[in-house]
Amino acid sequence: MALPDSIYRNAIDLNRYGNKVSTDVAKRFVDICVRSVQEIAVLDRKGLGESYRAARLRSIVAQMEKSLSGWKKYANTHVISELQGLAKVEAGFIEDQLQKVIPRGVRKNIQVNGVEISPKFAENIVRIDPTKIKSRAVGQQLAGFLGETTLSDALGANMTLPNGNIVQEAFDRIADGSVQLFRNTVKDGMATGETTPQITRRLLGNSRENDTANILQMSQKGGILTTPPINQVRTLVRTSINQVANNAALNVYRANNDITKKYRYTATLDSRTTTVCGALDGRIFEYQQGPMPPQHFNCRSTIVPEIDYENLPFDPPPTKRRRATADGPMTAETDYSKWLYMQPQKVKAQILGGRLNPDTNKYEGAFRYFDRLVGKEDSTRKALAKFVRADGSRVTLAQLKNRYGKPENIPLSPPPKPITVKPIKRKPAANTYNPTVQPKIAASRGKDIVGGRLQKLDGYRKEYKGLLRKHSDLRVERKRLVDKINNSMNMKDRIDARVEYDKVVTGITTQRAKIRNLEKKGTLEMFDIRKEAIANSTVTRRELKDVLAKVDISGDVKATRERIKSEMEEFGLMFNGAGLTKKGKFIRGRSNQIKTVQVRKGRAHNQPEYKGTEFSKIKVPGDSEGYFGENDAKATLFHEIGHSLEGFDEKNMNLALAFRNNRIKSDFPVSPKKLKGTIMDGYAQRESVLTDSFISPYVGRPYKQRTSATSTPANQMPKGLKPGQEYDSATEVISMGVEHFSDPESMFRLYQADPEHFYMILSLTRTAY
Repeated sequence: MALPDSIYRNAIDLNRYGNKVSTDVAKRFVDICVRSVQEIAVLDRKGLGESYRAARLRSIVAQMEKSLSGWKKYANTHVISELQGLAKVEAGFIEDQLQKVIPRGVRKNIQVNGVEISPKFAENIVRIDPTKIKSRAVGQQLAGFLGETTLSDALGANMTLPNGNIVQEAFDRIADGSVQLFRNTVKDGMATGETTPQITRRLLGNSRENDTANILQMSQKGGILTTPPINQVRTLVRTSINQVANNAALNVYRANNDITKKYRYTATLDSRTTTVCGALDGRIFEYQQGPMPPQHFNCRSTIVPEIDYENLPFDPPPTKRRRATADGPMTAETDYSKWLYMQPQKVKAQILGGRLNPDTNKYEGAFRYFDRLVGKEDSTRKALAKFVRADGSRVTLAQLKNRYGKPENIPLSPPPKPITVKPIKRKPAANTYNPTVQPKIAASRGKDIVGGRLQKLDGYRKEYKGLLRKHSDLRVERKRLVDKINNSMNMKDRIDARVEYDKVVTGITTQRAKIRNLEKKGTLEMFDIRKEAIANSTVTRRELKDVLAKVDISGDVKATRERIKSEMEEFGLMFNGAGLTKKGKFIRGRSNQIKTVQVRKGRAHNQPEYKGTEFSKIKVPGDSEGYFGENDAKATLFHEIGHSLEGFDEKNMNLALAFRNNRIKSDFPVSPKKLKGTIMDGYAQRESVLTDSFISPYVGRPYKQRTSATSTPANQMPKGLKPGQEYDSATEVISMGVEHFSDPESMFRLYQADPEHFYMILSLTRTAY
């Protein structure tokens, strides 16, 4: 069995999980040490006799000893709890890996067996020394554990650290040794005339109470009292995690001896690999007949099953196989480290750590260290191994449970070669434009802004639109099958529908992977365009911050509200404050400047004339699932602000109406379910729309409103309208357009699906009011 990408991801996550557990344990230890060392300041007071100093020191040491006794109990209990949960997670993870080995067509005939986790499995690892068990019954149980297929109490009791000790004894030694070191260092320092600050510095370094640093940072800035124990705690935790993870894997493999009878010892190969693990790397052993990781403290080795294809009803993969990745088929030699290095910054930031800086519009964070290491090392594998060693970030057990969304194993066709065309020369774009009501002029402005930079992406349009339409068809089919499953009275029909449903869901996943694969081709260009829009804004961040400070944002948690405020600021910079910093002419039924934001679940909307005022209120969710399975909360926010961008300026509204009316095939609204040829389906939409092949049928939704002959003042009606006439209070043209400007991938989507719509929206980033 080749080492799957998910095993590499699992190794990174286990390292970070070890950082989290060891940080929890080490932080409490450091707090006790800091408080104890702070107490010695009293010994510096003048006029104190030597007998009093000695008695006071004994009191401080006794209190430290008592506190560390409590720390030992916490450390043992905490590690037991974490290892018990880890055993369940890893056992389930390995079961899933074995399941993937079996082709779908034969899975119903070959069952992957799970293992039972004893409630005291982890406790016995930490607390029980197998060499001290004297009970005959327990001894017999230990003697027979090799035949078990469960993670039992006995198996846990028989697991020790590489030096033969158990975790509880190791924590005892750390505590006892620290008390002795503290006592001797203070005594020697006082005898040689050291000042209290000098002793404190030697003991603690820069360690402080309630430190928020990670385990590596805590170790680097500690003193002789804190740094060695921190390193020891990290080593103990990492080694125990490796031990539990590998034993969980071993027992799952042994429970499935019809699938695998041998395992391959796999070491992390770099400059720090020990000779023991280096010699064992790649060797194949029968279960219980060969060595198991960890072979030493801080061991990073693992075991991988050798699938018994000779006795299974399916053939092994071809020797010259190509492994599937999110970027299409690659050779089997392309391991996870190489694949990861070839990914765009967004993907590397998600896996290794990082985020998009809204000020620079660039990704920043830990992943850049990996990129630098690749430049220094002679292999991506060595660089990734070095990154993992130096990685101090942390993940919790709950995050581990949620993170095993397995790498997509989807064969993707190679991307099409862009069509080579002669570059188009365009006049330089103006810094700003006045509002226009003509879509052709707006689109021309957008093309001037781009200046031909996107021309090389045009070669992807035919395939990309085909992928979007196929994805749309599959979504419609999924909805039909869900209705059939829920409503059919015939059991056989429901079962058949469920089988078809699973195939359709797999197809949707495949289409989404292919779509994202193509979207990567234009990410950098769209990044640059967004960056320019923000940099060329006619409003400043200070103006926006001052305005947004007066906007009433309520609902959800503070972090969500702050995120929404930051995203509103980004929108304001991109579109020159329209709908946020400026209020336009008040027209009945049309959205205007936003003064209120409600963060709640349910359908989002922009409500004009909120509470009888001339201002708008928007309601948006804190998070939501988008059309392609992504979190589209930011896109939804941009969409709702887009209604105010359209409504606050009458020329923007007329521009949107002209764009829509020039494209529609009929003024008669129809159900979006009847439309064919649109890029995204309207199957779930209730509203009627006007017929055209927009990126989504929703772009063509009309909003008709009739003026009142008696109650609508002339200055509150659109220009040139008479009382009693109908007019459009809104469209979805600008709102659907600007929601695609919420991230580079969505901008690429709009550009490929409807370039004229894209260019028109882009022109609004240079429109000044």
